Amino acid sequence: MRRCFLHIGTHKTGSTAIQVQLNNHRRQLARRGFLYPKTGIPAPLAGHHNIAWQLRGDRRFRPELGTVDDLFVEIGKSDHDVILSSEDFECTADNLGSFVGKLERYGFDVAFIIYFRDQISYCRTLYLGLARHQRYDRTFSEFLAELIGYRLVRWQDWVFTFDYRVLLDHLASAATIIARPYCRETSVIGDFASLLGLSLSDVTMDPDFRINMEEPVSQSLAAFYRNRTGRDIRRKCAATMQAIAGAFDGVDIDLGLAAKQRLIAALESSNRWMDERYGMPMLAGMARAMAAPDSSPNSGLDLEAVFSLVTVKLIDEMSQSELRRKWWVFGRGWR
Repeated sequence: MRRCFLHIGTHKTGSTAIQVQLNNHRRQLARRGFLYPKTGIPAPLAGHHNIAWQLRGDRRFRPELGTVDDLFVEIGKSDHDVILSSEDFECTADNLGSFVGKLERYGFDVAFIIYFRDQISYCRTLYLGLARHQRYDRTFSEFLAELIGYRLVRWQDWVFTFDYRVLLDHLASAATIIARPYCRETSVIGDFASLLGLSLSDVTMDPDFRINMEEPVSQSLAAFYRNRTGRDIRRKCAATMQAIAGAFDGVDIDLGLAAKQRLIAALESSNRWMDERYGMPMLAGMARAMAAPDSSPNSGLDLEAVFSLVTVKLIDEMSQSELRRKWWVFGRGWR
């Protein structure tokens, strides 16, 4: 029976790096008996996001980029095992049953591959990424309140689930679930290849390849300010940006101690289940994140304080002062 490996994320676990390596090594994979379909991959991306968007009814879906029907036409022309990958499959986990059923009718044994990271580091990385790249305009305290209250965060067409038991329970029960811990210090690409029964030398993938590396906090903060106020200080206020970079870049800005404790308490039951059912070290991961140095006692620089309305007001004052100085110099130049 042919196999279909359906890689569904989660977000912020190296999914893009995996997709780029799979996309770049499509011919080598084919020689090893694997098809990484071209259908449903929107350029310049490397994952099957358009398929995930169609299944979810996402506004980003474009039929011309390849539909589910188109995908099965491509799959039908090959006798290889199939690899599909998109972290946005996570957002439609409760709607994957019919898709998995169709794969099974085509003769595939379906296995979900899904990576998980501890929710403390996930919370931090996700928030900074949303602010920087997705025009997320909520303070960190607002973000955290939604997360604690609902065990997930919604933004635009995304649903980011932090209760991993709920996410796994949504997946099709007939499929195999391969749950893996994500660790930045190890190669997720090497681990993924091993799940396919391959070594990195089989397809010459780069085990150290990374993409979407975390950017300076100042860039996320400036983006958050723009998202919240509509004013882009990066274009007009160089001195203000320099001051922000000097204050925040290179400083370990993490969740505050109280926020970490709330997260651990809210997700303890789910994480204990993950540990017992799948051998996933979620509790240990949260404990390590909890033991990480907390910046707030020394400097007050935690995410709750930095990405706040108080900071928005401070940036307002700094940028307005800088602009007044510019106008004053400009005026003197015309006298």
